[in-house]
Amino acid sequence: MNPRIKKIISIDPFVIKALWTDKQVRTTDFGKFLSEYFDKKESIFHKILDENAFLNAKTDGRTIYWDGIAEMEDYDGKV
Repeated sequence: MNPRIKKIISIDPFVIKALWTDKQVRTTDFGKFLSEYFDKKESIFHKILDENAFLNAKTDGRTIYWDGIAEMEDYDGKV
């Protein structure tokens, strides 16, 4: 099984440090990825370029998400 994000340890603008289910702590810098969406206002990724929005990242024990940014549909069709 692929490791999942168990807990967010810290959030800084565009950088998230998290504990994964394989017991590893990883720091992910989203800055480079998100910078590609700076001029793409129609993209959902553009919405988290706002520092205040980014700092509201959460985890459900599997992935990182932001309330009110997008809905995630699971493989079984559940939202």
